[in-house]
Amino acid sequence: MKIIGKGLSLLLAVLMAFSLLPGAAFAQGSPWYAQAMEWAETKALVIEDAVPTSPVTRSQAIDLVQNAVELDADVLLWPQKEDAPSQALVTRAQMAALLYRCVQQLGGGLVPGDAPALNFSDADAVPEEAAEAFAYLTERHIVNGIAGTLAPQKVCTLAEAVAMVYRYAGDRSVLCTVGGISRHGNVYLDLSPDAFGAAGFEPGDRVTVTVGDAEYTMPVGTGYSDVNPGEMVLVVKADEISLCVNLRSFAGQAGLDDASVGTPVTISMAGKAAYLRQYQARKLIYTDAREDYPSDEAFCNFRPVNMGRLGTNILYRAASAVDNGRGRAALCDALYARAGIRTVVNLSDSGEGIESMLAAEGFASPYYKSLYEAGDVITSGTLGVDFTAESFRHMLADDLRAMSAHEGPYLIHCLEGKDRTGFAVMLLEALMGASYEEMLDDYMLSFVNYYHLEKDSSQYTALLQSNARYLFRTFAGLEDASLPAEADYEQAAVQYLTDSGMTETEIAALRACLAGDR
Repeated sequence: MKIIGKGLSLLLAVLMAFSLLPGAAFAQGSPWYAQAMEWAETKALVIEDAVPTSPVTRSQAIDLVQNAVELDADVLLWPQKEDAPSQALVTRAQMAALLYRCVQQLGGGLVPGDAPALNFSDADAVPEEAAEAFAYLTERHIVNGIAGTLAPQKVCTLAEAVAMVYRYAGDRSVLCTVGGISRHGNVYLDLSPDAFGAAGFEPGDRVTVTVGDAEYTMPVGTGYSDVNPGEMVLVVKADEISLCVNLRSFAGQAGLDDASVGTPVTISMAGKAAYLRQYQARKLIYTDAREDYPSDEAFCNFRPVNMGRLGTNILYRAASAVDNGRGRAALCDALYARAGIRTVVNLSDSGEGIESMLAAEGFASPYYKSLYEAGDVITSGTLGVDFTAESFRHMLADDLRAMSAHEGPYLIHCLEGKDRTGFAVMLLEALMGASYEEMLDDYMLSFVNYYHLEKDSSQYTALLQSNARYLFRTFAGLEDASLPAEADYEQAAVQYLTDSGMTETEIAALRACLAGDR
């Protein structure tokens, strides 16, 4: 729907006639709005050569916002309570309030009581109903003001209205390069989070990412768990931006390696706030502060795994007691010692990596060091996060063979004891006849520990339905529509280990040590 040419008032018709004068048409207009107007013409939001200086009516403003973000007409309500006529002219404050209403309908907006100050000379003139809108829009440079003022009561021109909408929902892009690849296959970009944000991108947007000649569409999030397993996500953290796949390797899927460093990358807006509701439903709060957790055990994600035919307190799981990247190593070490752990399976570090951490200044995990020096820390190398990959299967099988030759109690860890450990422990639980409900509760407990989720909350349910049930379906070889509770997980575990190269004798020995029969 075009906003110019629909129900025009006589005033607008006169103004359109004057647009034939030199300098009045878009092509010869001031450069500050040229890009926005060109975008609006391309999207058929305004007619060709529309007059940037024309005042905007209420109906036109609503059409512009609705069509730019493809929002249903019955969702976006006029922010003012009075019953103004559709052809009433719109002020800048009303336009800002209308656009902010759109932001809120898409799940965005400011946290109540946390609005930034309006640093404009006429901030006191902003109507109450537009104050939060201006605070949100100016902070994100969607509204930039006029010579240090907001001019809230000024009639909004077409150029001003289109520029606001363009800065919120318009086509935009940033250029960068591949900066590096992590050991898990995340692709780091040579782009700062500040520059990314300044270009108008934020979590909840959907973007198109071009890497070399390949193109991918994905949401913007703050962690790989913001999407379902196997899905791509552009992850923004405080000091880095990376391309990831939840429980998979982005580099592996995209065919990238260390030689790809320097490859051109373009990030373009595919949908402003198009993923915001899903992102907010999944948004998890994680800290490394001990005081944010109810116990050392929750902080370290430490627990025995007692279910099925597993021997009592024979198998444990936890975060790492050697890698202190999350500030948990020393407390984990104390818990390992208290439980009398005799054999550790490290899924996240190579032998060289472990020795480097043992020799680091400030290393404070003496129990772990004693186990390593006694040959009781098992690692066949750094496992990725794709448990379907052949390399993962064979390395895990090597670790489990070695574990069977050692004495329990056993403990399995990666960095957080959540993903790689979650799958390895689930495999052993299934092998020992644990029920689906027991395994599911244990898998989800890691998310409860780290993110303080409450069972049956919307976030808990979202993770259970995406990560957990996906993991169980894939492990058991089920179709997406199948009910995971109906699978034979013990047989699935045997099949997984067999396909990974373990013999019947080796599987029997593994079962014996897990039962505590050695």
